[in-house]
Amino acid sequence: TGYKIQNFYHIDCYRVEKPKEILDLGFKEIISNPQNIVAVEWVDRIRKIMPKNTIWIKFDFVNKNTRQISIKYTG
Repeated sequence: TGYKIQNFYHIDCYRVEKPKEILDLGFKEIISNPQNIVAVEWVDRIRKIMPKNTIWIKFDFVNKNTRQISIKYTG
């Protein structure tokens, strides 16, 4: 508790074919630091290596002007 946020990382996994690719870039070190906030796009490509204590934010397309946002915590 009381962590001060130091870094914000945006990781786009669109071109990732295997989770190992992102691990080779230091992904575990980034997500293991409680002072980091990490936003991952195309997370389905690396879902099996995501930590259990993750906040999942999903944006669904409803129509041209509307998105539905759902938030779920797993921990």
